[in-house]
Amino acid sequence: MKRLISLTAGAVALAALALPAPAAHADSPNCSQSSSSWMWHGDTLCAGQSLESTSAEQSTRLTMQADGNLVDYYTEADPVNGSNTWAVWDSKTVGCGSRAVMQSDGNLVVYAADGHVCWASGTSGDNGAWVAPSALGDIDIWQAGSASGSAIDDAARAARDAADRDFLTAFVEAIQAAIEAIPRLEWQTHTEHQRLAPVKCVVSGGRVIPCT
Repeated sequence: MKRLISLTAGAVALAALALPAPAAHADSPNCSQSSSSWMWHGDTLCAGQSLESTSAEQSTRLTMQADGNLVDYYTEADPVNGSNTWAVWDSKTVGCGSRAVMQSDGNLVVYAADGHVCWASGTSGDNGAWVAPSALGDIDIWQAGSASGSAIDDAARAARDAADRDFLTAFVEAIQAAIEAIPRLEWQTHTEHQRLAPVKCVVSGGRVIPCT
């Protein structure tokens, strides 16, 4: 009996550890990310924070700027002239955005300080999604595969224990479960490294200057 109670308590503890973190709400930003290179649901980028992906020759940085704009910066390494960095995509939320939230419904949303939506990726309904910059210059939102870990385990076990059934059928089922578990790309900026025109700001006197 004591052993059964101990095993049950251990299972409950493991289940608690496996529970996802609660999703962030627009009115209570936590300004934290699961990683420096990607955001899981409930993670938030606040002003001055970034996600970055790098390789030997190039890098991509997604930054929530103090001016309210969520901007994708691409850096190209040049061994002769040094690195060059330019903006390749933005949410066009200057003067509106306060933070970018990766929601539990799969939507990446830029919120204003008062909680209203300035911009959204339009990927809601894809639970289990995450956003990550690619070193190639794009920002990607990935959706987790539809097959659960237990489904893959069951299919693999069926292939292993196929003495009482058709081995080929069991093997195909295992492959199908593995394919369904592969993450799929739901949304991408498709920048192709094109430089953005500088965002314009209107200042006192009606002058129009590049925003900083």
